[in-house]
Amino acid sequence: MLPFFFTLKKPFPFVTTVHKDLTERLKEANPSLYGEVRKLLDQNKEERHIRGGLATKRKYSLQRESKGK
Repeated sequence: MLPFFFTLKKPFPFVTTVHKDLTERLKEANPSLYGEVRKLLDQNKEERHIRGGLATKRKYSLQRESKGK
C-alpha cells in the first residue's frame, strides 16, 4: 500500500501537511483507516527515542572502530 501522500495528485506536500492530513482530516474522511493510522503514529512516537539512541550508539561505535584501525 502506498503512503497517503503518494496518492495525492499535487506536488509532494510538506511533512507537517501530511501529518495534519493523517491526524485530523483522515478522521473525517475515513474513520476506520484513521484508527489504523493513529495506532501506527502512536507506536512510532513511543519508539522513536529508542531508534535515536541506537543510531547514536552505532555512530560512536563506528567512530571507535575506525580510530582503532
